[in-house]
Amino acid sequence: METLLGLFLLGAFGFYLYLRSKEEKEDKSSLSEPFRKLNTSKINTNKQIDSSKVNSTSDNVKYLKTELRKLRKEAERMERHDQDGLDDVKSEIKHIEKIIHPYEVDQLLKKVTDLKSYRALEKKYENTDYGETISYEEIERREAVLEEAFTIAGEKTYKYILWADVSIDTPLAVLEKAGKAYFPDEASKIKESCDQCILSEVPFSEAEDINSEIEDYKIDLKDAGIKELIKLRAVFENDSFDEIAKDKKINEIVSKSNILKELYFDDYGNDDYYDQYLFKRKVQKLSEYNIPKVEKFIASGYETIDEIVNVDANEISSWDGVGKITLDKIVEAQERVKKDNSYK
Repeated sequence: METLLGLFLLGAFGFYLYLRSKEEKEDKSSLSEPFRKLNTSKINTNKQIDSSKVNSTSDNVKYLKTELRKLRKEAERMERHDQDGLDDVKSEIKHIEKIIHPYEVDQLLKKVTDLKSYRALEKKYENTDYGETISYEEIERREAVLEEAFTIAGEKTYKYILWADVSIDTPLAVLEKAGKAYFPDEASKIKESCDQCILSEVPFSEAEDINSEIEDYKIDLKDAGIKELIKLRAVFENDSFDEIAKDKKINEIVSKSNILKELYFDDYGNDDYYDQYLFKRKVQKLSEYNIPKVEKFIASGYETIDEIVNVDANEISSWDGVGKITLDKIVEAQERVKKDNSYK
């Protein structure tokens, strides 16, 4: 009897161990189910996801966002019940976030094409009220996306300001464009047709400062006699005027402008301003070669760089205002230009 009772108890204990083992297996199976489903789904986040492909497919991104929500809920549940595998779930969450992030940033940047859309992104970045109930983690993720997009968008080119070294030899087209702002497509055309134009980039983040920059520059242009120079160049570049007509009109413009006489001409009463203008243009054109007293060469009839570099030192020394030190500098400059050969 005692033997039978012992066998019965032993059998009951064995069956109990079998049931416990089965329950533990079921628990583990239940715990791994989200990962099993994710790993056998249409996109495997660990092995099959190609970030470049995801970036170009909005459907894939939507799917990943759905999986992200599921994994976050799973992580909350596991944390609540202190279950194993939480680190794996969190790692999977981070992996998906890294894939979604560049895609969403890119989509926001594509919308920034003008100042209005940039301001809309700025407002979106500053407004943390998403109008829906979302997790703290999702808020952080969205804010990171918006912050990066807003920073990059701020570096995008909004407009270009055209700067120029204003002088009597500055072309009319440059004078008329100086101190104005142009959109990128307009600026690209200006670059192609204007060697003397200096285009300064203004990004979206500095758009509000553009007007003050232009106003400051316009003051400098006014001080340089921009209006009078435009009138002067308009006459000089007008092919319908012959030399006599140009002479008359330019003399008239300069004689009425104190700023032109002060900055660009020598006012000796009866001097012909048109002749001065032609002379000064020649001087300015040849000044790029940095030859001292270049105006002396022009006054002596040498008006091309090829002629200037071949003028004999004895002749140069006979000119008024040219001493030994100046002569040595001129000869040195002549030799430098000859060796350079870029003038030919």
